[in-house]
Amino acid sequence: MKAQPFYKQSGLNWTDAIAAENKRQQSILKFFSLFTNVKGITSSVKRRGYLDGILKRTKKEKKYTWYNLYLRAFLRSGDYFALSLRLFALTLLVIFFGLPEKWLAMVLVVVFDYLLLFQLTALKSHFAYQRMANLMPIGKDMQVNNLKRLINQIVLVMTLIQALCLFDLKFSLILVGVMLVLSLVYLPAKLKKMID
Repeated sequence: MKAQPFYKQSGLNWTDAIAAENKRQQSILKFFSLFTNVKGITSSVKRRGYLDGILKRTKKEKKYTWYNLYLRAFLRSGDYFALSLRLFALTLLVIFFGLPEKWLAMVLVVVFDYLLLFQLTALKSHFAYQRMANLMPIGKDMQVNNLKRLINQIVLVMTLIQALCLFDLKFSLILVGVMLVLSLVYLPAKLKKMID
């Protein structure tokens, strides 16, 4: 039954069969990419016009050049935006419906947020193979600072919403504290390691 759509009057429809196999392989690679960097993932770019308001608010100044590029990549690339929404939805499900123990829910939220932070560092190499981006007369330190700024903003918004949803001041403060440590200590060290 699974192979039936690939058959036609003259035999096997190789084009559809190969496309289905590629799609299957990409779905497996995307699952593995939740936990580590995976080579060979292809992604498509979607405009997502409903998010244009966010792009219009960003400053069009030289010092925010890489910020604008990374923000566009985050919003329009199939990987980062969808991954962020999925992990954020998982954290909210854990908080509201998952576990009766608040401390265990908070630990799981921190683990999902760490996975998101780790995956967003891959934005660093999003423009690595585009020669025009590498020709810009802007230093690498500005590129790293703009990426840190974007990732910190994304994580901060999500963490504040999660902390409000926990409905417990002690655990909310612990969650915010852990995420601040990850954002201010782990993230710069990770990006520095990626550059070196």
